[in-house]
Amino acid sequence: MSLTPGVSYVNIMLALTSDRRSCRMNLKRVRIEDVALAAGVSTQTVSRVVNNRPEVLPATRQRVLDAISLLGYEPSLFARGLAGSKSHIIGMIAEDLSEPMMAHFIAAVELEAKRRGYFLLVSSNINPDPENPIYARMLASRHVDGILFSRLGEAQQEKQYLQDLLAQNIPLVALGDWREAQGMVSSVGLDEVDGGYQATRYLLDLGHRQIGLITGPSENSAAINRRKGYEQALAEFGIAFDPSLLAEGDWTFGSGFRAAIALLQRHPEVTAMFCENDRMAIGAIQAIQQSGRRVPEDVSIIGFDDIPDAAYANPALTTMRQSAEKIGEMAAQMLFEKIENPSLPVQRIEMKAALVERNSCKKCSQ
Repeated sequence: MSLTPGVSYVNIMLALTSDRRSCRMNLKRVRIEDVALAAGVSTQTVSRVVNNRPEVLPATRQRVLDAISLLGYEPSLFARGLAGSKSHIIGMIAEDLSEPMMAHFIAAVELEAKRRGYFLLVSSNINPDPENPIYARMLASRHVDGILFSRLGEAQQEKQYLQDLLAQNIPLVALGDWREAQGMVSSVGLDEVDGGYQATRYLLDLGHRQIGLITGPSENSAAINRRKGYEQALAEFGIAFDPSLLAEGDWTFGSGFRAAIALLQRHPEVTAMFCENDRMAIGAIQAIQQSGRRVPEDVSIIGFDDIPDAAYANPALTTMRQSAEKIGEMAAQMLFEKIENPSLPVQRIEMKAALVERNSCKKCSQ
């Protein structure tokens, strides 16, 4: 579809709307001049909108954004980098891309990045190379304006990696409960201690006193703090902490299954289990059922996260919900604020987990 000079903005938008599909399928790359013509503005104004500059009237900005959307215009990252000091790319270093909650974090960050005209570069940090850490490769291969991270490397090396990044003066935001970042890097995450406390307190209020705990990996900060919440709730009820009621998993279904079997062998009198994530909880349910026991009649189970599978477990899983989408969105917003104003002070935002009651817990009959 050709655009004729002098045609009003309204008529152009109506024509574009009716022929939107053909515009998007046009193999010819849409140029900034096409957007300027469609919106009835100069190319400089389009550039200001693309680069999120403030000196554009709201109505004009909206016209340009409408034209960009309808024409399918994609600004050149290289050209934008030359025009200013930013690449309009942010990096994200994730711990495990197979984790359901991590997928929600990434989706929320990408949505916020797109809204601001940025691209997101994501890399997993499973089996990190200590000689060539992922953040170093990310910085060397493509200039990024800031980095979000949930894990930088092995536990004993993360503090050094963080100091290396801070020395580069690149905006950083930690995602989740990242102990090494406290006081040095802004972060957004969940109050893991409170979440563990609330899950255990729920079981205690149902009358359970023999409560097993299936934890995440022992070096993981979320696992450590959820366990702290478990211990706090027991202490409030005057129940001594018993390490033999703990079994370690690795966040997977299979590890939850194996941990539940081990707990039942050591403590057949257990009437409830708190599993530190939903995948382990679903694995534990299967283990309990295969042992000849019933959930929740014989053993109550509560999980953590509220992944989509939780509602379809048999029985449907009672769990603690964390809003991964909201945490990801807030972390991305915090990073963009740091990119625009690097002198902002370090801050920590913590959200609370919320109880979701389903069918895997009941009052203790013993």
